[in-house]
Amino acid sequence: MSGSTIAYDLPVADYIARLDATGHVTHQSFTKKSVTLHHNGGVNFSHDTILNIWVTRPASAHFDVDSAGSVAQYVRVNEYAWAVGDTTGNEETISIEMADATGDPTWHVSDATWKAAARLAAWLFANVVHARPDAGNYFVHHHWSQTGCAGPYIDSIWSQVLAETQRQYDALTTTTQPAKDWFTMATVDDLKAALSSVLSTANIVTVGTSQWSVTHVLDWLRRGVGGNSADIAGLKAAVQALGDKAGVDVQAVYAAASKGAQDGVQAEIAGASASVQVNLSAVPAAPAAPSVQ
Repeated sequence: MSGSTIAYDLPVADYIARLDATGHVTHQSFTKKSVTLHHNGGVNFSHDTILNIWVTRPASAHFDVDSAGSVAQYVRVNEYAWAVGDTTGNEETISIEMADATGDPTWHVSDATWKAAARLAAWLFANVVHARPDAGNYFVHHHWSQTGCAGPYIDSIWSQVLAETQRQYDALTTTTQPAKDWFTMATVDDLKAALSSVLSTANIVTVGTSQWSVTHVLDWLRRGVGGNSADIAGLKAAVQALGDKAGVDVQAVYAAASKGAQDGVQAEIAGASASVQVNLSAVPAAPAAPSVQ
């Protein structure tokens, strides 16, 4: 039976064949419903040390995370590891061992180790268990049987471990929305929000030898950005400068406002204070080209 480590985005050392050779695994696949954390019960054990223990001890786990946070896999992820001392548990859970930084009585586990284990657990929840980790599916070994594993230190920080695992899971499963195509999707509300951000600065910027005010920009947009290429270039540069000062996405501002002008959208724009409202149709016409103010 060939090894098949998970398609994790970090290196996973493959110990599957060597664990198979011990006979301490049941080659039967199950639907996994949870993840369980363990500790090694020894200080700074390496992946090789763990394998050597399992050569003679009838035990195994799916993964081990060492003191540096590196991951090794010993059992195929859907198979039955000899890990939690409970038949249902071994069928349904994925077990992750963690190296201890200190011994009895605290069995301290370093941040590098438990955070790497939490990240691995999050990946397993996202890709194997297909559920967000919570108190009903994320456990330590003593959930399943009478043992002190995963040690008093992990018990004392379990809320942090759970929170970190949930954070990592959310990062893995949150879909990034594509950037809005402002030229085809901008709405009146988009126009209001974008231009309001610029208006809130209510300032004048210098572009080349000319100064541009918000009024100039709005009027040129209202009239559909007519004129020669130099006028258009000046307008774009003005919007860029105004947007930079306002800390907004200037491409979104320009595209949304341009679409509004081209479609004849009349939108009230919130000014620097709640008492000031600007209506695009009421903006006085600017000169044929922006002048120095």
